[in-house]
Amino acid sequence: MDSRGRDGDVPTLDLALATGVPLALSVELGAAEADMEFGGIALAKLRFQTGASQSQVRFSRPNPVQCDSLTLEAGAAQFTAAALGNANCRHLRVEGGVGAIALDFTGTWSGPADAQIHLALGTLKLQLPRSLGVAITLDRFLASFDQSGFTRHGDVYYSDNYRSARYHLDVKVESAFGGIQVLWVNDSR
Repeated sequence: MDSRGRDGDVPTLDLALATGVPLALSVELGAAEADMEFGGIALAKLRFQTGASQSQVRFSRPNPVQCDSLTLEAGAAQFTAAALGNANCRHLRVEGGVGAIALDFTGTWSGPADAQIHLALGTLKLQLPRSLGVAITLDRFLASFDQSGFTRHGDVYYSDNYRSARYHLDVKVESAFGGIQVLWVNDSR
């Protein structure tokens, strides 16, 4: 099956949004290749859902308003979210079916946040700024976890700077049959 239009072109959609008006957006895609840029847009709430796809969501500039929730849902997908610190969202929920998910939490942080990540089968890569205090609670089955840069207390893994960090990210991960990789990066500021 070919998804090309009558002229042989692959269908595309380019959409620009106003940056000054707070928005609650819901984006749903099926089998698609998506490159979404939300940098600088006043997002009060965002839900991004995709099926069998290769998708990238970016926040290249800070969100000028506080976002209550960011929900990212990917079916059988290769999914990347970049500069999530710029999203200015207090609650992040990620649902992954089968595939590879990469979450980059760099950017300009303005307060604490929490993230709930569910991944059925695949790999999860977390890119974390060194200045961010991170606590990770894991519920995993046959999923490896790279503990570098963390100290375990009970069921929670705390970054070495958790107590002294200005901003905190509390992450709960449920994963089966895959791996969880953490990459510490220097702050971009």
